[in-house]
Amino acid sequence: MRTFRLVSVVFAITLLFASCSDNGNTVDPVDQPGALKGRVVDSSGEAPLAGATVRIEGTDLVAVTAEDGSFEFPGLGRGDFTVIVEPPTSGPYQSNRVRISIHSGETVTVDVTVLPADAAIGEIAIYPESARVGILESVQFFIGPRWWNAGGAEDFPSSPHRPTWSIQSEAPIGVISREGIFIGTAVGRGRVIASFSDTLSAAADVEVVADGEIARIIVHPPHYLSVPEGESRYLAAYAINGAGNIASGVPLVWEAVPASLGTIEVVEGLTPEEVELILRGLLWGNAWPGGAAESGASGNTDPSPPRDSGGAVPPEPPGPYPPGFDPSSISIVRFTAASPIAEEMRGWITVGVEGATWRNTIDLAVVPRGTLTSVDLYPYEITLSPGEEAAFFAYGANEWGEVMADLEYEWSVDPLALGTLEEMDPPWMGPWGGPGGDPDEPAGPNGVFRGWAPPDGVEPP
Repeated sequence: MRTFRLVSVVFAITLLFASCSDNGNTVDPVDQPGALKGRVVDSSGEAPLAGATVRIEGTDLVAVTAEDGSFEFPGLGRGDFTVIVEPPTSGPYQSNRVRISIHSGETVTVDVTVLPADAAIGEIAIYPESARVGILESVQFFIGPRWWNAGGAEDFPSSPHRPTWSIQSEAPIGVISREGIFIGTAVGRGRVIASFSDTLSAAADVEVVADGEIARIIVHPPHYLSVPEGESRYLAAYAINGAGNIASGVPLVWEAVPASLGTIEVVEGLTPEEVELILRGLLWGNAWPGGAAESGASGNTDPSPPRDSGGAVPPEPPGPYPPGFDPSSISIVRFTAASPIAEEMRGWITVGVEGATWRNTIDLAVVPRGTLTSVDLYPYEITLSPGEEAAFFAYGANEWGEVMADLEYEWSVDPLALGTLEEMDPPWMGPWGGPGGDPDEPAGPNGVFRGWAPPDGVEPP
């Protein structure tokens, strides 16, 4: 779930509720009439549709869209409404059915999309299935097929068709854009709805919380984790409050579902250096928590390097902790996969706030260890001047490309006159996240690491 703190939306929200003012004087919106207005457009080309019939179910209210596709229903009472859009008889389009809430004194504006008659979209769902944000924070909802798995499937849809996004709630909790970006405006609960046609829609729960409440849990890795039997991986999570900041002192509860997938233990007694190494691995490619890229997106604790990396030098990890960042606010645990297993096992790892029913969940696969199939050495090629040092690392992978832990490596230099090899101390933390498979070495390497040592009597530059 990607969230942002948006202060710049205040002006847009003020415009949305402009009907609550009278000649510059504030009007109490209680028992004030509301209104619904908008346009009917083609879901792919965004062209306005004139002559479409728009009616509110259960009433005798009917409108016909103008040349620009616009319609309007003034003087509506507050409540939940179902808006039915029937395309003009001259146009080959499907009908749409949009559920929406109107509150006292509120004008709701919506672009209602209609699918071309020949458009075919399968059963859909909204991702994330639920979201919690603070006031003036936002979350973007996406449409995907119901079988979609965030850990590996491509984004959906790749087709140009756009649904109609709407909100149902007892109180005006927020606004939503035509791209599915919801912005919280007041504390409360509701549903975000995406409608393609009168038979094709999906909904997600949404809650807006106060600044001091816990809004959500960010977990790394964010979506999917694959662990060979008997091996261990680190995971990290932290709580974000309604103000968009990391909350300290929040007890988090971890669980593997089903429990037969493996065990989770809280990692304690780490030195600050070890904590930083683990977090650098888990958050590789992102800013530190609370930074500009903080969204729970893109992180990986599987130490497998990209198969197409070609030996390229990875980018530098995030810089020093940002000012005011407290690493003790991060919950670090170690998951150890069950062993032995006969075949792949699937489930989830969940993490939430103690006493709360909502959780963040990542998909989990425990896979057979397999057999050693390949060994890779990085970098593939290097040129050094006398006295220079370089770090190398190696890893062995099974037939599925998964890195294998607990392997013993033999290193040598040919010819010996080139230099000597020695184990690095402390071991270097590899760029692809997470430690090795030995749970007793929390800062351990991916595979085995060695460095070039200068010849005797030669000082490093």
